[in-house]
Amino acid sequence: MKTRTSVTLDKSGRRAQSRRSRVGAVGQPQARVAENRLRPPGELKNILVPTDFSRSSKKALRYAVALARKIGSQITLVHVAKPQPIDSEGYPALLVCDPRILKASEALGRVWREQHVEPCLLRNTVVREGTAHREIVEAARELPADLIIIATKGRRGLARVLLGSTTEKVVRFAPCPVLVVREEQREFVHN
Repeated sequence: MKTRTSVTLDKSGRRAQSRRSRVGAVGQPQARVAENRLRPPGELKNILVPTDFSRSSKKALRYAVALARKIGSQITLVHVAKPQPIDSEGYPALLVCDPRILKASEALGRVWREQHVEPCLLRNTVVREGTAHREIVEAARELPADLIIIATKGRRGLARVLLGSTTEKVVRFAPCPVLVVREEQREFVHN
């Protein structure tokens, strides 16, 4: 089991909540998955949009905004920071406010403002620390998300084999449907 830090911001970009919790392996049964089943099928109230601040993830956000406007749902933006390195004695450095997490939180605030996401469409912004696909799947379980809209860069060949695909792993383990937006795909959504 690993320890995970999660920071949640309110709509004005201020820190609303921070917590540390235990994280299990992806694919293990979780009691919280049942929360998603309480809502009627097809009702999309919460759309989860993971971002790494790339051009393709901003494109996925544009798709999410267009969909949220049409169906009256809200968006939760999630960024996953790489785990903090362990110090020389083998213990992670304990920081009250990790500067990497705060920097990522500020960047999330800039992204939703740059992409013209109305505050009424934005449910939450969350920064998590850990392995990207595991944290995205866990965030979808905890919220609970009704849909994940995620970008893919479309790596092929050896690059895909060596680097793996976060998107592919999210699709495999997600507790809800996943809409994949390809980077090379033509733009259907205009702001």
